[in-house]
Amino acid sequence: MTIEPTTPTTPEPAPPGPNGTPFRSLGAVAAGWAVLFVLGQLLLGVLASALPSDIPSVEGTVPTPRGLALFLLLGSANGVVAGLLTARLAGFAPVVHASALAAWIGFSAMMSSDAAQGLPFWFALGRIVTPALPIVLGGVLGKRLEARRTARAGTPRGV
Repeated sequence: MTIEPTTPTTPEPAPPGPNGTPFRSLGAVAAGWAVLFVLGQLLLGVLASALPSDIPSVEGTVPTPRGLALFLLLGSANGVVAGLLTARLAGFAPVVHASALAAWIGFSAMMSSDAAQGLPFWFALGRIVTPALPIVLGGVLGKRLEARRTARAGTPRGV
């Protein structure tokens, strides 16, 4: 009977943990908020200059329903961009981070609903709902893009 020499085995390295810290999470959500704010202001400026009869830039004048609807509809694209950025910066759990941003934006819009006095009810409600859904959609899109990127590279990012 012969005993085969065995080679020493090294333990398997632990799988990588989440790629993030609380500061990175807060930074990702704050960056998404900042991008949403800046893009919203740019959109408002573009709409006010392109459609001055629908979105008047004079203090105290009320926008038309068409102008309000355009602002909500086109602002949805801003939500997708903000959610995508938040998801990409988060490092892990992209949809959760985008959902946190959506909850923050929805809560802020709800708490500032008195700023929509004199405007139609549907606009006040749309200020709460319209950005939240595209932000989460941006998070889902960010997760899928990351999955596609890691599948092509063949190395997991540490999800």
